[in-house]
Amino acid sequence: MHKITNALRRYLFFILVYSSFANMAQAIVNMDDLHFKGKKEPFSGSVSLAASSVSGNTDQSSVNLSTQVQWNREEYINLIVLGYAYGKSNGERNVKNSFIHTRHVHQLSESLDYELYAQLEENEFTRLNYRGLYGAGLRIPFWGSKSHIAFLGLGGFHEVEKISDSGGGSSDGEIHQTERWNFYLMSRYKGDTVKFSNTLYWQPRMGDFPDRRGLFVSLLKVKANKDLYMTLKFEVAHDSLPPAGVEETDKRVKTGFEYEF
Repeated sequence: MHKITNALRRYLFFILVYSSFANMAQAIVNMDDLHFKGKKEPFSGSVSLAASSVSGNTDQSSVNLSTQVQWNREEYINLIVLGYAYGKSNGERNVKNSFIHTRHVHQLSESLDYELYAQLEENEFTRLNYRGLYGAGLRIPFWGSKSHIAFLGLGGFHEVEKISDSGGGSSDGEIHQTERWNFYLMSRYKGDTVKFSNTLYWQPRMGDFPDRRGLFVSLLKVKANKDLYMTLKFEVAHDSLPPAGVEETDKRVKTGFEYEF
């Protein structure tokens, strides 16, 4: 109980510190298990089911389902993540989004990894018909111990997206292509019964820093039994130049369960 109390205090401290950053990117990818130290199983994964409370572009309750599968080798990790959310309010659909993310991480040395990744996503209620991206970057482990790891990520990606047409002669219905920098900071603590991680992404447009997106994700997992965890996730997503009629910032709090295999 003492270990759990201390872990919860540290978790709340991270929430207070990081939630002050409003420059947050879109689809959420949990990267806290993408590390090479202590990897024993060649194949692993998880399935998560969560209920959420959302304020911002949508005020609603919804069900969120996601699954993450990864293949681990001595020098590389391959990952695929699938996510889907759907919800209604007062008989009307007010949540519908999905994404798929794949990533390859290759260990160059104890202090340097490189990453290749691709992603597809859609979100009806931020007027995103689709977004596709592919990119690469370097990942620098700068802290590592039995219970705590931390990474700094530096890279960039090419993005193609289409926003649903709002009418009125806007160019929203057109396909837009951009390049963005991708910077992130990830920290994870793992105890006997508690895990929590914090990841902060910042993605400014190349050559146009006022056009920036970001995401902060804080995840707490408390072990219920050998493979089942109760989860609490806090997310803040920000787009400095959203489509017309869409708010800049979304906040989400999700509680649920995660089964690891």
